[in-house]
Amino acid sequence: MSDGPFTTVSYSQPDTGDLSVDVFRPEINSRHCVVLIFRGGVPADLHIYAARDHGFDLAPSMLAATVRATTSFLERTVTNWPELDEEADRFSFLRLLQTQAG
Repeated sequence: MSDGPFTTVSYSQPDTGDLSVDVFRPEINSRHCVVLIFRGGVPADLHIYAARDHGFDLAPSMLAATVRATTSFLERTVTNWPELDEEADRFSFLRLLQTQAG
């Protein structure tokens, strides 16, 4: 089955009436979606963790990683972006390469 540029993966799941149950979509859909978001000029992060499926953020062992990633994104795009942009420029890998080449 095709949903345009996205692919649906279906599986058998009992109807529990739980509206929080998410439908699994392949990782490639997330990658494609973030590319479209970037093309629209909207900041976005995509975190894919090895050996973890789509619901990794529900696992207590992954909570710290999820909180760090969300906090970092909000700081970089909402609360502290001017300062963090300046910091990123100072520690830019491309700037380092240009300095070494010149």
